[in-house]
Amino acid sequence: MQIETIQRWVKQGMAEGDPAARPASPSFSDGWQLGTPDVIASTATPFVLQPQPDDVYRNLVLRTSVPAARHIRAIEFKTHGAPIHHAVIRVDPTSASRRRDGQDGQPGFDGMSWNLVDPDGQFLGWAPGRGVIESPAGMAWRLDPGMDLVVEVHVIPGAPGTPSASIAPTVGLYFADAPPTRTPVTVKMGSKLIDIPPGQTGYLVTDTWEAPFDLTLMGVYPHAHFLGKEMHVGATFPDGSVKTLLRIPQWDFHWQQDYRFVTPVALPRGTRLTMRYTFDNRTTARVQAGPKSTDEMAELGLQFLTSSPAESAQLLQMFVEREYRANVAMAEHRVKNDPENAENRAFLGGSLVRRSVSARRFRTWRRPCDSGTRRPRPRVILGPR
Repeated sequence: MQIETIQRWVKQGMAEGDPAARPASPSFSDGWQLGTPDVIASTATPFVLQPQPDDVYRNLVLRTSVPAARHIRAIEFKTHGAPIHHAVIRVDPTSASRRRDGQDGQPGFDGMSWNLVDPDGQFLGWAPGRGVIESPAGMAWRLDPGMDLVVEVHVIPGAPGTPSASIAPTVGLYFADAPPTRTPVTVKMGSKLIDIPPGQTGYLVTDTWEAPFDLTLMGVYPHAHFLGKEMHVGATFPDGSVKTLLRIPQWDFHWQQDYRFVTPVALPRGTRLTMRYTFDNRTTARVQAGPKSTDEMAELGLQFLTSSPAESAQLLQMFVEREYRANVAMAEHRVKNDPENAENRAFLGGSLVRRSVSARRFRTWRRPCDSGTRRPRPRVILGPR
């Protein structure tokens, strides 16, 4: 109805309405929206992006220098006009990113940083139009001395003749007055078996998962690329009732963010979550799963609350295993379609090894340990691409 009204107005010459009913123009602050941050982190020197025909994933290392452990309730991300399509902010509790920083002569390092972690189950993704990223009440995340922020920026190819650009984002951190009372968990559903023939519309990608124990769903983070058309996420409860959790009838790659429920959704044990993404490939090229904007993705981030740290660890490990299985399935599909491709075969071999190693570690982790011995915490990486 609203679209039809606008279309009719355009056809009739876009006549101005009553000037007295015109709303006031919005006012935007030139500074920080929440006031001066407690910590401001930025790169020492900008990354200079040269004109390029392909997507660029660059990880910029921002040192925080907090003297003692603090809890972060909100962050604000500033691009200073750089052509960043979207960004993911993670933390590195080691010095690995710092060691890689600048090895190729430019700030940061290339690629996707799967060795980093989402801080304490938080969605820290930014896209144009995204304001301050605030943690849910009572769920601030911890930043320890020596931890670095690593900002993975995704830059898609510009038009021919696009000049070089200087990329030096700034992150403002706001401290919480008290430590968190609860810690969420972020995991990811999705499928990597995406292979869309040229010209095909209505291509459907699905994934289903069943809750192993009672959970509370705080929010969701859907992700696809340019061919994504429609998204639907639903829950089928043990009593047979069905609830729509998310529906995006017109997905836009340029407008993505997480969605938080005003009232968190209780998911009893046995609740089945299903995601259904539809893609339209109106190009003349075959499109498969991959990180480039000319590839496709079908992902759904989920932010849960569990009843105990043990359940959180079990949930994380469950999705680590799902990720490894998905990688193996994608690699097997590619080898089947192009068996002589050495890169595909190497990816399959590596995926099989990583799945096997992960399974052995999980079996070791689950064995009883001596009193006072801390078990390692399984981790899963989540974020938009």
